[in-house]
Amino acid sequence: MSPMQIKSISLHAKYVSRGKNQSVAYNMSYAQGKTYTDKFYRKTFYGHNRNDLVHGELLLPEDAPAEYHNTQTFLDALNDSEKRKDALMAINYTLALPNELDEAERLNLARSFVQENFVKHGHPVSIAIHSGLASEHPKALKVQAATERLNNPHVHILVPLRIVGAHGFLSTKYQGRSMCQKKFLYQLRKNWADRQNQIFERHGIAVRMTAHSYKDRGISREPTPHLGPWVEQQEAAGIKTERGEQYRQVLAANRKNSRKIEAQLRHESELIMERENEREITFER
Repeated sequence: MSPMQIKSISLHAKYVSRGKNQSVAYNMSYAQGKTYTDKFYRKTFYGHNRNDLVHGELLLPEDAPAEYHNTQTFLDALNDSEKRKDALMAINYTLALPNELDEAERLNLARSFVQENFVKHGHPVSIAIHSGLASEHPKALKVQAATERLNNPHVHILVPLRIVGAHGFLSTKYQGRSMCQKKFLYQLRKNWADRQNQIFERHGIAVRMTAHSYKDRGISREPTPHLGPWVEQQEAAGIKTERGEQYRQVLAANRKNSRKIEAQLRHESELIMERENEREITFER
């Protein structure tokens, strides 16, 4: 039996807030590579063609108005539902997708996760899956030297805080505010890990995901900081940045501790395999 590989999931959440001059239309335009207008700001965002866009769609609850299937109409309705100039509009989640699965399986994974955690509770959701290949960045940035990432498939999940009913967005955000709590975010991380593990187990893939960070797992490996498109552009142009330097320092430290990290991961893998073997024996009985 192949040794079990244990990985921590990557899930980042950011608010989209008018109070910080942020726009849902901009976020969807960037993620999906399409042009959308923000009715509140009276500004159009031109989504440049993304060579890395694998799939994009808007998922709606069953009783959502039919006209919401037009994304611009949906965005206009969302902006109309929020009257405050400092309104908290949505939460933008970015989740790493497993390289162990093919494109179709990754899409099914993202859809099922979104349906279970958001859509069935009344939240409309925009998803955009990116292949994450450095050579396919919309600005064709050659960032491999800075990031040492060849393949980083991921999904952008944009969730408005207001839920949708048969007559449109509801007047209250009471349910949506629970998404701002740490308890919800941890449960979301656990659900994401569990859903991937179910697929890995079904396909006999010797990988298991965990919602716990490296620190929680007692592993002396530092997570690499997120660079973002502006930093990647600067680094690709040969301009050293503070964030890029932090990234390289973390990589260097992880390389230095690689043997210790490998031993910790191996020990953790052996414990997981022991538990799974015990469960198989129990099932056989």
